[in-house]
Amino acid sequence: MIPQLGGRECLGLSCGYLILFGEKTRDFWLVNPITRHQLHFPNVPTIKIDKEITIRIRAVLVFSPSLNSWVFVMTSRATYEIWFSIAEEGEGKGGAWNCVSSSFRIIDIHAFKGKIYTLTYAGDSWLRRHVCELRLDPPVPKLTLLDTHFVGSTSCVFNFVS
Repeated sequence: MIPQLGGRECLGLSCGYLILFGEKTRDFWLVNPITRHQLHFPNVPTIKIDKEITIRIRAVLVFSPSLNSWVFVMTSRATYEIWFSIAEEGEGKGGAWNCVSSSFRIIDIHAFKGKIYTLTYAGDSWLRRHVCELRLDPPVPKLTLLDTHFVGSTSCVFNFVS
């Protein structure tokens, strides 16, 4: 039995945790179905609620070596903001949300080997795609553009896979 499931939609799986989003409460419950460990993250300040919000949300849980803690990172697809919250040790909950702004629209986010990557595009063209690394190093988290080259058409929408 998964706790706190009523009125929540499962957005996916990250680091063994089911990501559950409350459409009315706008908060996130992450539940590991094997260990039953839970992490709760408060509502995100700027998510606009509509009937397709759960389709647009992209979220990952990652252990950040620079912060020495678990971090929950989310964005709403095609916006210019990434939100993250640091899990509070021993309490199973997250702290306040922090925002990192991007110059490009964010398509997807993904964690790989302890790093967080974003896939973005310039608002005027799907052909101008970028991969950035989200660095949470204190005191100022930032997006760093990586040198990549994409080949594709304007009818292609990319997502990360692993």
